[in-house]
Amino acid sequence: MRQCDGFPLGGVPIVRTLVKQREGLGETMPSSVPIDEPFPSQLYIDASRLRNALEWFDFDDPAYDPIPVLHIEDEFVLSDGHTRAFLAHLAGATTIEIVPDPDQQELNIPLYRECVDWCRNESVTQVADLAGRVVSRDTFLEQWVARCQASPLYDEG
Repeated sequence: MRQCDGFPLGGVPIVRTLVKQREGLGETMPSSVPIDEPFPSQLYIDASRLRNALEWFDFDDPAYDPIPVLHIEDEFVLSDGHTRAFLAHLAGATTIEIVPDPDQQELNIPLYRECVDWCRNESVTQVADLAGRVVSRDTFLEQWVARCQASPLYDEG
């Protein structure tokens, strides 16, 4: 089972297709959406991950893998790639490339819904709202991962 920030996830399929299908090949192609459209599913950015990503991220020519999303309650929700999305925001990007999360069958959608609610309650509703929420690895583990693991929706799978 896939790990996300130290906790395993398990769940249900995506509701809506986000990408075009290549004719006859069944391969998904990334879609470009406004950077303020995908909803974050975490409240913080891990500073150590940000530091590592800064090593390869080119602010003059941002190129990165498409960011996986889920479709939950009529919103695109980042299921991973918050650091890459945040770097794209810092680089001044107005759009980001998204793709349906390839592991969507394994994800714990109720837990993601709860994470989105936590974000909404703290006014973190777009990637730009993660500014001022970059924290040390220890703080990330204590304030985010531990919170997720303490949720009654957390399931070892």
